Amino acid sequence: MQNRSFFPVHTDVKQLPADYPVLFQSYTQRWHAQPSLHTHNCLELGLCTRGVGSLFIGGVICPFEAGSVQIIQPGCLHDSQVLMNNPDEPPSEWLYIFADADALGMWQGCSGSFTVKREELAFLFRLLYTELAAQAEGWQAQARRLMESLLCMAGRFAPCTPAPAPQSHEMTAILHYILLNYASDLTVEKLARRCLMSVSHFRRLFTAHTGMGPQQYMIHVRLSMAEQLLRQSKKPILAISEEVGFKSLSSFNRLFHKAYGCSPRQLRAQPQTNVQMEDV
Repeated sequence: MQNRSFFPVHTDVKQLPADYPVLFQSYTQRWHAQPSLHTHNCLELGLCTRGVGSLFIGGVICPFEAGSVQIIQPGCLHDSQVLMNNPDEPPSEWLYIFADADALGMWQGCSGSFTVKREELAFLFRLLYTELAAQAEGWQAQARRLMESLLCMAGRFAPCTPAPAPQSHEMTAILHYILLNYASDLTVEKLARRCLMSVSHFRRLFTAHTGMGPQQYMIHVRLSMAEQLLRQSKKPILAISEEVGFKSLSSFNRLFHKAYGCSPRQLRAQPQTNVQMEDV
């Protein structure tokens, strides 16, 4: 599959200081009209301090809220806050740290890219960020040790069964396209034509990269977005089912129960850590 222009991919090259290759900054993630699928040339660590939403990380939908920590490895394709649909939605606030782990001589106890909400990780992140900002005596060695501790602990909380990572930027761009258009009338035939492939070849390639067929993946995305809306908004269940692309409430309820083992109403009443999606 050749590189196509329907979703451009760019590398955000961070110019890290030569003497200590670490950058830190605060950032407000506002609504943007165009997607921004990109990679970094270094490790990206983030802490959400306000807001809710979801990230697209290496083909996986990752929800976040205040207190969530994100780990994104160099070269991992991702986009930011894909649930924002219009300029009126409140932005999310973040603290970011970019680092060259190899140049720092750091041992990484975490090799994946994901988001997770754990108080321990948020605490370590804030300690690290404060150390980088204050630059008190011995701050460089202390910051490296804190970063190693953060990554080691993050490895404990990495998703137990992450989705298979796509093996090419091109296929990740296809998944990104589905994510941004999941509520529309997408079909396998339309996706195959967009990739200039036969349907059978597209199915084989898609399944090899994601571990599920394209139709199954589209249902997975719709249910994932519905889960986040159920947890993060007070919208009626019928409105949510329509918003994520289901044509009938009965179909939405049936597929949701099959995936989560409970109804949308029951999930909404439970803590976020209680339920995980099963294969649909």
